[in-house]
Amino acid sequence: MIENTVAKLYEFIAKMLVLLDKDLANIPEQDNELQLKKNITSIFNRLVALVIQLNKLSKEERFFVTEALPEEDLEIIDRFVSKYKKK
Repeated sequence: MIENTVAKLYEFIAKMLVLLDKDLANIPEQDNELQLKKNITSIFNRLVALVIQLNKLSKEERFFVTEALPEEDLEIIDRFVSKYKKK
């Protein structure tokens, strides 16, 4: 039961990350859009942090998610982290 919930959370977060990535890519390069980019980036960071927390929970509680994140989702996360990492 809990394993299904964790898997559904992963799936939901992955869909949210894809949508946010698309939205971020479609924002024009204008100064007045900077706050919107910051908000989307903040949400993206929180979702990535949630995935990390779910991984820790899975390991601590020995919940094993049978499906890993799809390769496409992992690539989106990697691109985001490398593009927007804090310096």
